[in-house]
Amino acid sequence: MKAEPEYRTTSFGGTETTVGFIPHATVVYGDAVIQAPVKLDVPKRGGLRAPLRRDGKLVYALPGGEELVS
Repeated sequence: MKAEPEYRTTSFGGTETTVGFIPHATVVYGDAVIQAPVKLDVPKRGGLRAPLRRDGKLVYALPGGEELVS
């Protein structure tokens, strides 16, 4: 069985989603300023994924499994 190629959606500066390009959030984290990518909803095969939302707000990934809801 041949594995399906991974569909790369995150690039420098943002993530391509089903609702369009979402730029990374600029976050002060500890002593650093980081670029946090939007988290994606349950994977779909062969296409773009929807951004993860909570109460209508986007969820961004932070180091160590933490999240930013904005």
